[in-house]
Amino acid sequence: ILSTSNLTIDEIKAGLKTKMQNPAGDYRTDGGEAGLASLNRSLDDDYFSAIQEEGFFREDAALVVVFVADEQDICAIYPEGVVPVRDPQGKEDSSRIAECFDGATQVITPQSVLDRLKNRYTGRPLVTGGVIYTNSNTMPFGGENEIGYGYKEFVEFGGGFNIDMATGEYGDDLSKLGTLAMTKIDPLNDFNLEVTNIDSNTIRTFVDGLEVQYTYNSELNIVSLN
Repeated sequence: ILSTSNLTIDEIKAGLKTKMQNPAGDYRTDGGEAGLASLNRSLDDDYFSAIQEEGFFREDAALVVVFVADEQDICAIYPEGVVPVRDPQGKEDSSRIAECFDGATQVITPQSVLDRLKNRYTGRPLVTGGVIYTNSNTMPFGGENEIGYGYKEFVEFGGGFNIDMATGEYGDDLSKLGTLAMTKIDPLNDFNLEVTNIDSNTIRTFVDGLEVQYTYNSELNIVSLN
């Protein structure tokens, strides 16, 4: 836990860099792309309580979940017609069955994990984001790089947005996730819509029964009352 209550900003920056450069791995899943299963496990009663005791999942805080991955999640459900990138080690298929299925039924999906997280965070601000490959045309060729399916849908279902890892520049976009969190904490004039694929021509805004003017930020999916 990198907390502003006991660390300086420089210490937090150094700690974050260390964490990002030395992530925990699970080599049974061929590199550790099991973010959905891991987040889902953290919501079990025993883990959730232990994590709260360490100072995370706080009752008085917004939660921003940002997945960072250069591949798909092993619990991803591929869009029709998409062929997965070949796994030379052959571990992902067996790990998918072990981590994502109960018998013949897939029980861990982007939607199921998001629903469970929302149930844990009822009434508290929740923002979803991802730093993943989003475009096959800009994704570096080689290795097992792949569009971040699984994470991509989780973020979109949550009303957040994904940052294309191929750009190499993430600061401005990550700050926008902070903007979304603040919007959810104090939604006086700015409202983050929790549905995607908005037709902006269908938006109407009312205050106390009277229609008012608004602006719509399609990138952040925020309606702002004028």
